[in-house]
Amino acid sequence: MNARAALVAALSRAGYDVIAATNGGLGLSMAESARPDLIITDLVAARRSGFLVIEALRTHEEYPTRIIVLTSVDSERGRQYAEDLGVDAYMTRPFLMDDLLATVKRVLEDS
Repeated sequence: MNARAALVAALSRAGYDVIAATNGGLGLSMAESARPDLIITDLVAARRSGFLVIEALRTHEEYPTRIIVLTSVDSERGRQYAEDLGVDAYMTRPFLMDDLLATVKRVLEDS
């Protein structure tokens, strides 16, 4: 099972309705049409980086989507830029699924 499938399975088991994209461009398109309450994105994504997805959502969105970055990019500069873009949480890999689920719950409750 790949990482995306594991995330989808864990979030679904926790009771969340989940849609998943295979790349950043598709993810942005899906987010714009589905208007989810929460987006989990990697900064390193095919066809459109997570930074570009976040920038587009924050520039053009008309609703307050919550965003969690889940990435292997563990740099202070990347973290700071993501925070400047208004992400709600920044997690690095490796991570514990329980920590991610707790973060999802916290971010959604803060909205």
